[in-house]
Amino acid sequence: MFQFTILEIILYLVLLLVLLILKPLFLMLIMKIKYGKKMHLMYFPLLGRIIEFSRGIKKHNDLLHFEKMIPQQHPGVEIVVSNTFLGLTHVFFKTEHIKFILNNQDLYKKTSKVLFGEKMLYKGLAFQDGEDWRLARNVLAKSFEFEQLRARIPLIKRLCEEKFSKVPEDEPIDIINISGNIVGEVITQSFFSQSFKDLNGKTFLSELVDVMVGIISQYREAPIRSMSRTFIFGTKDYPNWTISKVEQRLLARLQKVKDILSDSIKERQSMENKPADFLTAYINTICIK
Repeated sequence: MFQFTILEIILYLVLLLVLLILKPLFLMLIMKIKYGKKMHLMYFPLLGRIIEFSRGIKKHNDLLHFEKMIPQQHPGVEIVVSNTFLGLTHVFFKTEHIKFILNNQDLYKKTSKVLFGEKMLYKGLAFQDGEDWRLARNVLAKSFEFEQLRARIPLIKRLCEEKFSKVPEDEPIDIINISGNIVGEVITQSFFSQSFKDLNGKTFLSELVDVMVGIISQYREAPIRSMSRTFIFGTKDYPNWTISKVEQRLLARLQKVKDILSDSIKERQSMENKPADFLTAYINTICIK
């Protein structure tokens, strides 16, 4: 058994205080002196931006509401610096700064991996770092070029005709639901050249969005558990005993979505004549890397 004297305990507490509270504050003050009014400083001891995350979800149902309001409240601000127990977080607003960051990912570290670690989607394209992110962006960008987008117009027209033709004439049209289904089909067929079966009575994309919203909402439903778990385990996969039954059900639904995508990738890899779509580009670049 380890034994500590009262003095040693006090010294450890002081060290913890310096590392978690004083060090980030000192760094932020130096940056504030350097950048002046161009930088907006948000300092929260210990819990950092998670306090604002929780408040934004409760009041506005928006995780990043406080960040979105800063440019409106402070038009001259170009960068927001805040602290978390994972380090300082920087949010940039000017287009040239964002462009520089996207083109120089090796200079920065993403801090998005705080919900269930890699049990979420953090091995996916949007959460790559460094050279992997450069490669991922090249794959993504080609799917959103003007000609690629214009080529989807016939698909959108056909899907609209199909969806509206199935609505009985004597029934009101649920335009929100139909629009969501059309958007989901356009995305899946554009990216994967196929439709996916419904899950839990919803379209594939609707189920994915519903699961993601449910997972993110855990910050509102159980903020103490979410914050303390992230504080202890950081961005690593959390032990099963820290995950509630609600979260386990959400992760199980998410796994079904990921299994369908995995099967689609394996099926495409086995094809000799692959269609020229996003999935093929992904396989030819990311998967063979």
